[in-house]
Formats: sequence, C-alpha cells, structure tokens
Amino acid sequence: MLNALSVDLEDWYMGLGVPPHKWNLCEDRIVKSTGKILDLLRGFDVKATFFVLGWIAEQYPELILAIKKENHEIASHGYLHKCVFNQSAQEFEFDLKKSISCISKITGEKILGYRAPCWSIRKKSFWALDILKRYDIKYDSSIYPVKFPFFGLPGDKRYPYLINKNLMEFPPSVIKILGKNIPFAGGIFLRMFPYWVVHKGIKLINKKKQPALIHIHPRELDENFSPVKYLSFKWKVFQTIRIGKTEDKFRLLLKNFRFGPIKDVFSKFCEK
Repeated sequence: MLNALSVDLEDWYMGLGVPPHKWNLCEDRIVKSTGKILDLLRGFDVKATFFVLGWIAEQYPELILAIKKENHEIASHGYLHKCVFNQSAQEFEFDLKKSISCISKITGEKILGYRAPCWSIRKKSFWALDILKRYDIKYDSSIYPVKFPFFGLPGDKRYPYLINKNLMEFPPSVIKILGKNIPFAGGIFLRMFPYWVVHKGIKLINKKKQPALIHIHPRELDENFSPVKYLSFKWKVFQTIRIGKTEDKFRLLLKNFRFGPIKDVFSKFCEK
C-alpha cells in the first residue's frame, strides 16, 4: 500500500501566535531543518509532498529549487499562514493566488494541491473549495475529521474522497476509538504517541485498503532550538513537547512503510 507523506514547509514562528510583521525579527531555521528532512528522505529513497508557504518561497527560492531537484511534489500552503475561517472569500482568493504565483515562478510547474494553514477549512468556510476549483487545484488536504480546539470537522470522512469530479479531499489520518476519531499521524500527535501506536494506526488503515496520510513540520526535527522570543507559554509547550522523539519515529516510518507524494496516491485512487 502506498501511503502519502507530506511536509508543511513553514518556519517555527508561523502559525504559533507570531504576527507576520514580526517574522523578519525571528531567527530563521527553515533551511537547516528542511535540509534534515531532505537528507532523511533521500536516505530512504522516499518522495513526499511539500506544502509550501508562499512567503517562504519568496524568501528562500533556492530551498524550493532544492526540494524540486529531489523530485518531491510542491503544493501550496497559502501565502501568509492565515486561517481560512478568519478571511473573507476575497482575502482567501488573494492569498491563494499570490502563493500559487510565487511558487510556480520558482518551479515552473503547475500547483495541483493545497493545504489550509491549521486545517482551517470547516463547514463555515466550505466556500474556499469553490475557489480552489477555480484555480484548477486538483486536491485539497485541509479538512481534519476530528474535534480539536484549533481545528477539525469531526463528522467528516476519514479516507480520501471525491468532493466532486474536479476536486479530491485527502484528510490527515485518524483512527476510530470508542466512536471518536483520534489523530495520531502528524504534528503534535505524532510527537505525543509512542511509535507502536502510529505503526498500528497505519496498519489498521491499510488493512481497509486505504492510504494513510502522514504530516510533519521541519521544526519538529529541530530539537536543539529553543524558541524564547515572541511565543506565549502555551505555544512554547505546543512547539517543543517531545520534540526529541520525532526523528526516531520518522526514521522508523520511512523504514517500515511505503510512502509517496499525494499526487501519486491521487493517481492510484483515480485508477480505481
């Protein structure tokens, strides 16, 4: 079973309460931490989807070219890491268009996929899906089928599905326990759960002949960095808790499962 592997290409201070006008004051760690991910993927001969923030692409075009050179898929993560439900339709379209434009200018390739910052497409922001179709986005990975304080749509489907004939949804993986969807396969959840839980979760999904979707941030492999400025105590904990455990789990995942970019899983899904 080919599972999907994705990387949200953003620096440590993005999406953690630091406003964009302070981003230039923060220490940049994205090149070093992304390099670590690229080294690991190369070592295991695995390709992934990188959901690139447009702002990062503008600041570090050489990093985007390095990712492209390794033949990874490059998709959009928006431009300024703004939650969709905090934007108007016009603001969202402007952010999406700007991200697609600056990424495509660097790669020379069409953008097929999109992931909203903080999984922020919910029922009240489903209008964003129509805008994605307008820009010929083929798949979205923004709807997390869980109930969580910052995000989530607990009643949504757990496996890839067609929204319509032009757009597919790839939700991040969850497992159902006592009737509730439990996230386990990325971000803070990947850090918190022991490896055997993550391994078992993927196995259960694959047993149903469905692909799992794993997601990771470069900052989660940057265990030597301590973000002391600009973050509240809550976000410092969210950022650093069990961060030293991530690399070992990531290596085991790359060793024990087949992974590829979302576009390849998408192609196999469409062949069915």
